[in-house]
Amino acid sequence: MRNIVLLTVVSLLLVMSTGARADIITGAIDNGSGSEVVVGGLDEGVLAFIDRTYDWVSAPGYDTIADMGLVGADYIKLANDDKNQADYEIDVTLSQDAKVFLFWDERASVNSWIAALGFTDTGDRVIGLDALGDIYEHIVYTADLSAGTHTFGELGQSGSVSMYGIAAVPVPGAVLLGMLGLSVVGVKLRKRA
Repeated sequence: MRNIVLLTVVSLLLVMSTGARADIITGAIDNGSGSEVVVGGLDEGVLAFIDRTYDWVSAPGYDTIADMGLVGADYIKLANDDKNQADYEIDVTLSQDAKVFLFWDERASVNSWIAALGFTDTGDRVIGLDALGDIYEHIVYTADLSAGTHTFGELGQSGSVSMYGIAAVPVPGAVLLGMLGLSVVGVKLRKRA
């Protein structure tokens, strides 16, 4: 019995150290121009939208994707053209409880659905870089959302604004809680033996 518990713990640690993990964002269905889920792909310099060559980048004096611990997060590339659609919605499906990040263009008015989903301003800012080299500051909001489908609303504004971005990581501590659970099982099995 002891060997089984030890093998289970070693296997779990091996899986964690190799970076294997379940997809967090498993679906994104919108009523606009479409979207693309990028599993584990968020990093500096990746494309922000499916219809533009705008990137998420770092700039002096601003937070970076790495500073916020988001390198390797799942993220969704939306269509920047959908910023104008007044009734835009996207249903985002999470496979597990997750810390979800919303990158909101600072030039846009904040919509009521953001607070309704439980998002709060982190005080962090990320930068979107367009094809001409112009940078645009995005306010970073975060919310702990449960596994399931959540509906995000419209930006609903035209002109000199960019569509928002969505990223997700596992809720902090979920892996540690799993390991704690395994150790409790191991202790109980040991007492039986």
